[in-house]
Amino acid sequence: MFGSDNREILGTQPPDDNVFRQGFEFSENGDYIITAEFYDGETPYTIDFPLRIGPPASVGPIGIAVGAIVVILLGVNLVQRKRLLRSKLRNAHDETRSNSKPGSDRQVEDS
Repeated sequence: MFGSDNREILGTQPPDDNVFRQGFEFSENGDYIITAEFYDGETPYTIDFPLRIGPPASVGPIGIAVGAIVVILLGVNLVQRKRLLRSKLRNAHDETRSNSKPGSDRQVEDS
């Protein structure tokens, strides 16, 4: 998502009226990480800020997760239906085989 091998070094921004204001133009829409590096005395600090430029993707991670769950539920539903149908057919087949065996309780009329 955030972070890639594309890197732009923007350089040092001097203070304007003793306030550090930043103004940048991005050439492409996308996810960026803005890294601020500074020193307080001799101690270095680095802060990363995730930044989205442009409209977000129409299907984000939540949409993909919901879609995957729906597909899984539909697949499970189809498998269970097939299993139930096979079970019913097997029971009906076993029932007809047991009724057609000689010596069963079923009586056959002679004409």
